[in-house]
Amino acid sequence: MTIFAIDLGNKQTKMTDGQHTYIYPSSLLQARKVDSGFSLDDKMDNMEKFKSSAQNGAFYWGKGILKYGKNDLSESLSFDRRYENRIFVQLCEFSLAKLVIM
Repeated sequence: MTIFAIDLGNKQTKMTDGQHTYIYPSSLLQARKVDSGFSLDDKMDNMEKFKSSAQNGAFYWGKGILKYGKNDLSESLSFDRRYENRIFVQLCEFSLAKLVIM
């Protein structure tokens, strides 16, 4: 049996499956901001594309999204109903997906 651990903080999401550990920002980058014809390939490093079947749209996630401006990122930071926040829920889903595929 594999046990996953996820710590979804305001600034960082820490994940482990006991063998692999990842620390990603607690933010997402909408794929449409990256997949346009104006994207620079050098910004594509250290990020992966995720899509939730329950939510509309695809997102990039990983340390590489920090190369984009803060205004381009969707953050999970919230002080009211944080666990109902769409970005928070997607980060939880993407964290599990990241750990499962490893």
